[in-house]
Amino acid sequence: MQNPRKNKIFLIVNSPLFIIQHLLPIIHKLSASNKVFLIYKFDIKYKINIKNVKTLFIPIKREPSFLDFFSLVKLSLIKNFIKPDICISFTPKAGLLNALTSCFNRKTYHYFTGQRWVKFKGFKLIFFRFIDKLIINSCDQTYCDSNSQAKFISEQLNTTKPNVIGEGSISGVDLKKYNVDKSYAKERLRNKKCFIKEEIKNIL
Repeated sequence: MQNPRKNKIFLIVNSPLFIIQHLLPIIHKLSASNKVFLIYKFDIKYKINIKNVKTLFIPIKREPSFLDFFSLVKLSLIKNFIKPDICISFTPKAGLLNALTSCFNRKTYHYFTGQRWVKFKGFKLIFFRFIDKLIINSCDQTYCDSNSQAKFISEQLNTTKPNVIGEGSISGVDLKKYNVDKSYAKERLRNKKCFIKEEIKNIL
């Protein structure tokens, strides 16, 4: 019997550090039954090597840059060549590039993890709010890591409320890190208090 076709999934972020901090559990699950492609800016400090997962480098700068046009063209060419079934972006610049190239794939999703423009003023505020609104209107679905953020975005931008998976978060919570023995936890806490007291003595 012929093997079923695997979906091609793009995960687009601006930095490999974001992948290490938030996406590794998701990537391992997705790669078990899909063809996963990671797209991010090359950074010599972080090397990601996951079995059956391909990496493609695009210079996605955090701030506006002349390289953005090159990144947009390169992502368009990659999407047109590989023809992904699903593209999921995280971080603002990755979301903008994903939205602008949404015509090259079947489904486009973006995950909001914060709004940089909250403390901006004037034209800068208008510009960055416009980008988030463009992302929401261009993507098939948008998501947030909390219900309060989804409500805030909907009210501030007068758009459809982004979805929230469960109670929020990006990749969930590893309960093993919190399910520790009580005696072990008390000992660690006691040692920490002693260390803090000693540090205060040294300062005084």
